[in-house]
Amino acid sequence: MDTTHDDARLRALRAYRVLDTEPETAYDTLVGLAASVCGAPIALIALLDGARQWFKASHGFDGVTEAPRAWAFCEETIGGREVFEVCDAAADARFRANPAVAAEPHLRFFAGAPLLTPDGAAIGAICVLDHRPGALGAAQREQLTLVAQLVVDELERRKALLRLTDRLSHVAAESERRRTELVAARTTQADLVARLARDVRGPVTSIVGFARLLEEDSRFPTDAREALAVVRASGERVGELASDVDLLSRIELAAVEPQWRTIDVTAVAAEAGAVVDRRARPRIVADADLLRAVLARLVEDLGGEAVALELTGTGASPAGDGAALTVGGQLAARIAERHGGTCRTGATGAAWWIRLTLPATPPPAERLGTAGAS
Repeated sequence: MDTTHDDARLRALRAYRVLDTEPETAYDTLVGLAASVCGAPIALIALLDGARQWFKASHGFDGVTEAPRAWAFCEETIGGREVFEVCDAAADARFRANPAVAAEPHLRFFAGAPLLTPDGAAIGAICVLDHRPGALGAAQREQLTLVAQLVVDELERRKALLRLTDRLSHVAAESERRRTELVAARTTQADLVARLARDVRGPVTSIVGFARLLEEDSRFPTDAREALAVVRASGERVGELASDVDLLSRIELAAVEPQWRTIDVTAVAAEAGAVVDRRARPRIVADADLLRAVLARLVEDLGGEAVALELTGTGASPAGDGAALTVGGQLAARIAERHGGTCRTGATGAAWWIRLTLPATPPPAERLGTAGAS
């Protein structure tokens, strides 16, 4: 046996990843075609793997999936490029001692066409066999060669599909890796922002408290106390902004789980300072505190001009221009999303509107594992 050539054949064969696979209709059809065109009761697609010959498909040889390579007529077949034929194995000195000839199944006739890869490696053969002596005509030999090419074509399609599957798996794995990295980066970013917001609130609270004390001290002149009032109001606004950023970051981190309860939307809106249309009193399943927080931020600069959950006004919208939402606008959008709803903004001339759309009940996926659902 030529070890170098045999190694090359094994590499070529194993590239198809076909050994020991389940039966497949395409190969079963081809082996049946070979038996039919050659008028033989037995046909095999035999692949030579080391010390064995393994049958990818068989016709008339049920229950046998492999045999020792030493028994293989295919060993002679793969040494050439044409159909190899043995008309009567029992009368042929090369094969009369072969166990498959001397004993069951007492094979006498064999004809095989080599399975040649595009690179010229002979990985096995498609062969036909009979218990009686026989011979193929020229047309049958040609047809058996064509069937062998069809087998190789099928193997090549298999290899191409495997390569595509490998590439897709690699792409999927790479996409998942990048997604994981992105989630980790976003989590880290949101965590840092939340920490920064909490760090800001402490000093701001101190500034606001100190400014309030000085503002109430009558020993200071009026203009100084008015200036302190501006400082206090600005500090309070910064504190509110820090609280909003903290809440928004924790929502991004999924650290805030909505507490689902049946609430009266108009009552919550009224508590937030909105003017509510009393003709309807919708009740939905939602987190009252989250809705109250976001509505309070959105309406605090509106002077009470609002109808139900559609807020309107003129001038600068507290939700931003849509392209670059303010923190309050972003908070509104995230809270609405957590409720399975939407937050939309728009403008007509000098007038603008903000519309929160909330379903009567959040999607089931939003409510799994949360406390207080009812």
